[in-house]
Amino acid sequence: MPDSGWFSWLGGALPYLGGGLAGAILTQGAQKFTKWRERPILTAEFGKAGDGSIIQQDSPGPTTESQAKTIQQWARVKIKNNGRSTARNVRVIIHSIGNKTSDLTEWEFAQEVIDCWWSHINETKIDIPPQTWRFADIFVLEMTEAKSDLRFTGTGARNIPGRIEILSVEVMLTGDNCESTKATLPFRYEGLRNGMSYSGASTT
Repeated sequence: MPDSGWFSWLGGALPYLGGGLAGAILTQGAQKFTKWRERPILTAEFGKAGDGSIIQQDSPGPTTESQAKTIQQWARVKIKNNGRSTARNVRVIIHSIGNKTSDLTEWEFAQEVIDCWWSHINETKIDIPPQTWRFADIFVLEMTEAKSDLRFTGTGARNIPGRIEILSVEVMLTGDNCESTKATLPFRYEGLRNGMSYSGASTT
């Protein structure tokens, strides 16, 4: 929010300024305040029951008697614009992936950023009108009765090495006309029957 001390100083200085200059300063201050008040504000929501963060479906590919049935589980994050104007060219970018296992094996992937796809439209940039939201796909987990395979979606995506248990995904929300913000998405792998789940609900 604009510094209230600045307004106090301005109010004290106006009597000593010429009318034209005082008016120009007031106009500029009002324009800055209006721009701040009307700005888009991005937040990330995830892990709440029924909010669409984890979507499970049968694999769209054909199966035969020799092929095991494959289940796809999509992990998504809900990006909401809580501001008063449209957020332009919004992106969700993965910049760090960490994994911890019960045998104390840890690794972190941070060599490149991964642009996430927006759900259902296969785009990496979209506009989000005020007081509305969109879902971004973080990864898809493909499971059969014998194995599971996790891969991140979007440009530069790749499979995750090794066994997965507790996954921490750092994402950045950014847009052309809004402040960037970061969120940490915590996941827990619960085996072939249940797959992946959010280990906590949050709004960031």
